[in-house]
Amino acid sequence: MFQVTGEEDIDYGALCIYILVMLAIVIGLYIFLFVYTHFLKKGSRQHYCTYCGKLVDVESRCCHAPVEEYIFKKICSKCKKETTVMCKKCKKIIMD
Repeated sequence: MFQVTGEEDIDYGALCIYILVMLAIVIGLYIFLFVYTHFLKKGSRQHYCTYCGKLVDVESRCCHAPVEEYIFKKICSKCKKETTVMCKKCKKIIMD
């Protein structure tokens, strides 16, 4: 009734192309993230203060100096340590 063969023909070409495309996407995103964080970083940007109700400039909590903002961290421009930001007007901590 059924013929059982020991080997089946499996097309590995499509699987290989799929893996190569996914690998290219991951590498492309990694390169974009690297370029963005090291070369196209945003300097200072305004944040919304929930206490003032306005867009305000921020300063570091440790030294009250301007903050260099990267994607996931904020660094004090004076002491070069990771810091939290606070409103320049009302001196309250801003949670992002």
